[in-house]
Amino acid sequence: AGAPATVRPRAWLDIDINDTRAAYQRAVDFVEAKNLAYSLTSNRLEELGGSEKKRIKEQLYPNDYEWSQKGRLCMKMPPERLTFELFPDESPLAVQNFLSLVTGHKGVGAGGRPLHYKGCHFHRVVPGFIIQGGDILMNNGSGGESVFGKPFKDDKAGLKVKIEGRGQLA
Repeated sequence: AGAPATVRPRAWLDIDINDTRAAYQRAVDFVEAKNLAYSLTSNRLEELGGSEKKRIKEQLYPNDYEWSQKGRLCMKMPPERLTFELFPDESPLAVQNFLSLVTGHKGVGAGGRPLHYKGCHFHRVVPGFIIQGGDILMNNGSGGESVFGKPFKDDKAGLKVKIEGRGQLA
């Protein structure tokens, strides 16, 4: 038997890209309200078949003046949670900062904004390579703040951790 595997703490963030939760809820509400008028097989979106969902998205909803004014539809809710494995032995300050910004328990920072990732944008997306976010001050990557104030000193051991795969946080 080998040595026991190291169990590292994990943290998660719920994300909402392009207001998709509201678009999905709009589809749920539309089906519930209009199922009889449009002869749908159920008043529950998740029970409808693919051809009915396609008909709703392409024909029924766009041609329903009252509903189509409310915004776009999303017929399937995409994954909305990012889970992060943390390395407190290698980067104790970074882990403490990250967890504090996830929970928001540190209050308001020197920049006058809440020390929290809620409402924080991903400011840079390079498909197939990287997603960057966490600028809680400007939301554009030009600034940022940690729970320790500015500047944030890197954990030296954390800088030596090799990033080799998908889903790794640096």
